Amino acid sequence: MESYMDIKKDHIDGTDILNEQLKSIPVDVVSLNFEGAEITDKGISNLPFLHCIKSLNVSNTLITEKSLKVIATFTTLEKLWMSNIKSNDVYSLDTLINLNFLDFGNSETEFIDYLPK
Repeated sequence: MESYMDIKKDHIDGTDILNEQLKSIPVDVVSLNFEGAEITDKGISNLPFLHCIKSLNVSNTLITEKSLKVIATFTTLEKLWMSNIKSNDVYSLDTLINLNFLDFGNSETEFIDYLPK
């Protein structure tokens, strides 16, 4: 299966990215869009430490709450879309002190006030 990854300076549109390709994401990327990609928890665990990431979209992927441990290490993250994760699982993201936008893809959009700061 061929995949497609559109790379523009600090942004990667990886809506067709494969799990194996996640380990080659540049560590200084600022924005990642994986919406609808068939990536899993195993793939997310292959991501390098993203020390500059500000925006991450993992909506409509195959990841579960298990991936929140990896996402929680991206402490520069400001915006996060994750429609496939339940809001009651999000407490593990309390390390994301810069997070100011969180979208669960339903009525809980921006339901971020309860995260510890």
